[in-house]
Amino acid sequence: MLLLWQVVPEATAFFRRPLDEQDQRASVLSMIMNAIGLLVSLAGLVVSFRQARGAVAPGGPGSTVETASGPGGGQEQRDRAARDRLDAYLGPQSGLRRLGEEGASLALALRVHQAIELPPDAAALVRDADERPFPRCRRRHPVPATEPATLDPVLPTWVAREQEPRVREFLTKARQSGGFLVLVGDSSVGKTRMLYETASTVLDGWAVLAPALGDGGLLNLTATARFELPPLAVWLDELHRFLDGPYLAPGSTPITAETIRLLLDRPTPVVILGTMWPEHVQTLRAVDTELVTRQQRPRHPAALDVLDHRLCHTVTLGGFSAGERAAAEALADADPRLAVAVADRHFNVTEALAGAPEIMRRYEQGTPSQQAILHAAVDARRLGVQAPLAIELLAAAARGHPGIVSPDDDWATAAVHELSRRTGPTDRSTAPLLLVADPARRTVVGYDVADYLLQRLTESRRDQRVPAVTWEALVAHVTDPHDAERLARSAHDRLLYGYAVSIFWRAFRAGRLLELDDFSGLLLTPEQLEILRREADYGDPDAYSQLIRVLVARGDVEGLRLYADSNEYSARSRLAAVLAARGDLVGLGSRADAGDDLAAEELAEVLIARGDLDGLRSRAESGDERAGQRLAEVLVAKGDLDELRARADAGDRAAQQQLTKLLVARGDLVGLRSRADAGDDLAAAKLAEVLVAQGDLDGLRARAESGDRDAQWQLAEALTAQGDLDGLVALADADDHAARTWLVELLVARGDLVGLRSRADAGDGWAAAKLARVLVARDELDELRARADSGESNGARLQWLKVLIARGDADELRLWVDRGAHYASEYFAYVLEQRGDVRKAQQVRQFGLPLDA
Repeated sequence: MLLLWQVVPEATAFFRRPLDEQDQRASVLSMIMNAIGLLVSLAGLVVSFRQARGAVAPGGPGSTVETASGPGGGQEQRDRAARDRLDAYLGPQSGLRRLGEEGASLALALRVHQAIELPPDAAALVRDADERPFPRCRRRHPVPATEPATLDPVLPTWVAREQEPRVREFLTKARQSGGFLVLVGDSSVGKTRMLYETASTVLDGWAVLAPALGDGGLLNLTATARFELPPLAVWLDELHRFLDGPYLAPGSTPITAETIRLLLDRPTPVVILGTMWPEHVQTLRAVDTELVTRQQRPRHPAALDVLDHRLCHTVTLGGFSAGERAAAEALADADPRLAVAVADRHFNVTEALAGAPEIMRRYEQGTPSQQAILHAAVDARRLGVQAPLAIELLAAAARGHPGIVSPDDDWATAAVHELSRRTGPTDRSTAPLLLVADPARRTVVGYDVADYLLQRLTESRRDQRVPAVTWEALVAHVTDPHDAERLARSAHDRLLYGYAVSIFWRAFRAGRLLELDDFSGLLLTPEQLEILRREADYGDPDAYSQLIRVLVARGDVEGLRLYADSNEYSARSRLAAVLAARGDLVGLGSRADAGDDLAAEELAEVLIARGDLDGLRSRAESGDERAGQRLAEVLVAKGDLDELRARADAGDRAAQQQLTKLLVARGDLVGLRSRADAGDDLAAAKLAEVLVAQGDLDGLRARAESGDRDAQWQLAEALTAQGDLDGLVALADADDHAARTWLVELLVARGDLVGLRSRADAGDGWAAAKLARVLVARDELDELRARADSGESNGARLQWLKVLIARGDADELRLWVDRGAHYASEYFAYVLEQRGDVRKAQQVRQFGLPLDA
């Protein structure tokens, strides 16, 4: 009441003042009230920010933090470190972003590719880029006539994909218990967009964590912390950039398999989503054969652990099928960008939407200096350099390409500026070169090549020799030890020893020792070689392995023979390969006759590659077991069952084995019984297994699905015996090794090369290897060469190289040396000897190839 009596006189006095003075005082009072309101709002925002951040940061309001007790407080330190990394990741954000609750800005943050520009006359149809379409499904169903159509200015209208139900099914199950899904496909086929669309609906409202490329440290720390996480989607677009291997950029931290396991074991579900190219998967899953034990070991074990099929579920996505293109055409009237994409028959729909035609136009119509810059950048990438490419490196490397003559590097600066320009009317998402900024986004640290262009040019330039000037520039400018090691290995595999040794010594002088045992023999003095030989003779396995490599590299056949005659496995294996590369069939035959099974195996391979089946028969009939085994396999591949059956009836064990497998694969139980009744013990044993397998398939399937390897093998055999191709395909697609093996055998037995090719083209390594052998046996070498040239099948490449070596085709083999094929470079000198060029072979062993031969 007292306040009221004080206000009334002041109000009365105010209204007695002149109108202009009343207006001035009212304006001042309004400003004061607005300022007070602003301060109150800011205080509310601060409180909301702290509460929201507490939902994802340990120690915040409502979080449940489990800390390790006892001295040291190790868990507390991990929680604190994780909190600090999450704070740095969040920056000014109040919390993690949510799937389905934001528009195109979230899609761009998750690295979904922008679409090509809308034409000017479609401006009236554009809605705000951050406006969420409501309801979301209206892009999948016709819009009511009363509702005006609107288009996202960044993302084109979504066209349902045929693989979408598989992804949705996986995500629906993963909502409950978590999961790890990777979409595999070429650049610009729509992998990231499909993950975004499906996750935004199935995981609507989930928090999403999308670390910067290569920032596996954020995930590693988050996984070990004990604070509560919300239902979380971890976004790992370009997954290969997070894995320990050749694609990890300098300064990056790889994620580990343990991180994946910890995240998937969280009380609240965590779904991990990634994308990769097929060649990245193939490289990271590659295996090498250990020299001494012949055991296979992963080339990148840490990456392979992450990609283990027990953790990681993969789905392959290709370009638009005919049905998907028809669906896009049906939606084209509502979205002009789709109309442009479906009208372009030179590119797939997703490629056209992502601006691939414009990227290729800017490359193809670029000036000589611009093309030289792009070729230098692509060459650096294909030789193993993963760091951002500085202008100085690009300028120096591009001088090795035609058309570049200049006293300074101003031309390079102008070319890079034009190639990275994104301000023109058609430039959005079509820059051939991409800026790479530092973590603070204050300076440009280098450039990268647009994914689509990189994949296209890497393929088209596969047979292009890298110029000497480019090599010298890369050797001079590359400083990261991992890049240097990859670059040195690329030089070595191309027999460019000068560059490899130069890189090695540059690193050595800088205090780094590169792990490059493959060409260590080039650096050994005679005294050092004698020390190595002595250590090997004393039983040091590492010294012995290195010594064998050195002997092969130096062409010391007699040295190899000395150890091979002592029955040393790796020496016998390498000596057999060397004799095959030299075309020394007499030497191979002599060793095979003396009981060297490895020499017998190499000799059989050479005879098959040369099409000399009479020679193979002669070896088999003389008692060479390996020749008999390979002859039986060739007869199956050629479909010559009459000779196979005759050899089996004559007691040929290898023929009996192959005939038994063939009868099982064809489901010919009558033929199997007939052979068993005739006394074929192999047929009798297999018949018993098949009869057992034809029993309780449901129980057998249950055990197989639980991971019982024996049950998996029996189930695969049973499905093969029943001719259940669909069942085998389903198991094989689920990464069942036994099913993949028997499916391939079934396809070979049926002579179904179309099915075998389909499996090989879908990435089945066993099918690709078997197909390569079948093509050699059938003398269909044109297809074998095409498959080897495509780079998609290691098996095809190896078989083709063996054919070239067996036939002494040094000219064709040289092309593969230029590509960096290690097997070709290892035996190139021996092939030169095979065709009589002994002096040149010795020069290659000692000095490598001339730099610009």
